[in-house]
Amino acid sequence: MENKLFVELRRFELSSTDVNVNAEKHCYNGVSGLEGEEAYNRFLEKCFSDFFDELRDKIAVEIILHKEEVLQYLNMLLFDVQSIEEELSQHLLSCGFDGCIEAIREDIKVGNKNICLRNELSCLVFFRSMCQIQFTYVEKTRVKLLGLINNFSRRIVLEKQTEEHEERYDEYIGLLAEYGDLLTIGDLCKIFDVTRVTINNWEHEGKIKRTDANGSPRYLKSEIKRILVQNHPEILRRMKK
Repeated sequence: MENKLFVELRRFELSSTDVNVNAEKHCYNGVSGLEGEEAYNRFLEKCFSDFFDELRDKIAVEIILHKEEVLQYLNMLLFDVQSIEEELSQHLLSCGFDGCIEAIREDIKVGNKNICLRNELSCLVFFRSMCQIQFTYVEKTRVKLLGLINNFSRRIVLEKQTEEHEERYDEYIGLLAEYGDLLTIGDLCKIFDVTRVTINNWEHEGKIKRTDANGSPRYLKSEIKRILVQNHPEILRRMKK
């Protein structure tokens, strides 16, 4: 069953035209002119708040095990909102509010004092204003969903990058186990799949430290492990793929 917010945003119900009464006697989607635009605004604001409160709760439950499904669901909701926006645009176009309002105002301006004409004008202005409030919430919903989708997409990307870093880290720790306590620059090149130039650059940048063993440059395995533990995301971003 479709959620209440989307039902209300899609509704386009105009009361039957009666030029003998003014806008206060008409209603738009259950809200009368006597209640005013503010009542309709409060109603849609409540629908909007309830919908996103429920959506956040739903995401919180599903996000741990079903990340991709949640993202698909959010995109589906966004597609629905865009469809609603198109439907409302078509309704407004078919009603021709702006043209009718302008024509009646011109008649009144030139001296037409017919009360029916003034009633019709007040009704058209009321209906157009209510539609504009409806469009405001369609846009608010679209923007809110886009924000959730963008934030959620970035979160998924970051989580995947973190998982890749952890896998690479475990791989390097496993490779280090095959070597003794002292590593040569050639050992590091094999483990990290980089060139000697890269290793030298890491040294200059302070990423790793070299020690001497009987006059030969060596790297302590314990030091390399420490660097991986403390800084492995930064180092792994520099690795050749």
